[in-house]
Amino acid sequence: ESPGASAPGRRALDQGAVERFWEGVSKELFQPRARDVVSAVAGASPYLRHVMQHDAEFAARAVAEPPDAMLDEVIAGLGAAVRESDQRAFMRLLRQSKAKAALLIAMADLGGVWTVDDVPSALTRFADATLSTAIDWLLLDGAASGKLSLADPSAPSRNCGYVALAMGKHGAFELNYSSDIDLIIL
Repeated sequence: ESPGASAPGRRALDQGAVERFWEGVSKELFQPRARDVVSAVAGASPYLRHVMQHDAEFAARAVAEPPDAMLDEVIAGLGAAVRESDQRAFMRLLRQSKAKAALLIAMADLGGVWTVDDVPSALTRFADATLSTAIDWLLLDGAASGKLSLADPSAPSRNCGYVALAMGKHGAFELNYSSDIDLIIL
């Protein structure tokens, strides 16, 4: 069955979007065996197509390198965002990390690299890391404005008395692509 074929209940790929994608992105960045899945993603998801167009080199790595190590890399990048003092810049870094994680997880899922259990685990890992990063940033911001003092500014959430409990699918490590997160903050 061709990548553009439509099964019952499934939309056909947007072939025009696939063609426009490859007009703007060099095929040479992508290994030949990865081009079909990249085309399928480009034709089925406007959001992921935009992410791939915006950072084609990361997209090429997302289909060529081990996804676990790349997810670790994206999560590690969140640590640098914590020290960003400007809220807009911090939020931009979070959005960029989310886009990379979404693309990476989708490619590992659609490419058959990860199992059906690996995907929710990766989504939850990223959600945990993002939540921890946001809490650390808020605590550092509160300390910088004099609203609170931290026991350990190098590890803002350590011994701070602030607790975020993940409920539902997040707490059970079962997040899916459309999940929101439910939290209890103490």
